[in-house]
Amino acid sequence: MKKIFLDKNKLKECLGAEKVIENDLGNCELYVIKFHQDEDYLVFVFQGRNATYFKVMRPFVGRWSCDEAIYHPEGLFGFMNENLELKVKEKLKRLYDNGHREI
Repeated sequence: MKKIFLDKNKLKECLGAEKVIENDLGNCELYVIKFHQDEDYLVFVFQGRNATYFKVMRPFVGRWSCDEAIYHPEGLFGFMNENLELKVKEKLKRLYDNGHREI
């Protein structure tokens, strides 16, 4: 049974994104967030034993898998609570404020 951690429409509205694409990767869910003229961002959501956590990052070269996301050195982790979309927005803002980079 597929677990949906984030509401795509609510996330899109909260972030002011152009598009949010959801992918079930088996051990986690991937949300690709596309903005009008800015960089795209990736949000990987994991279900741990006692908590749901996520990692926000910019797209990286290679396969976008759950394991690659965890071990990739760039990005910010967060723990989910009832304000999931706001937590993701906070981490995205931090990444954005740290400047853009080219792949």
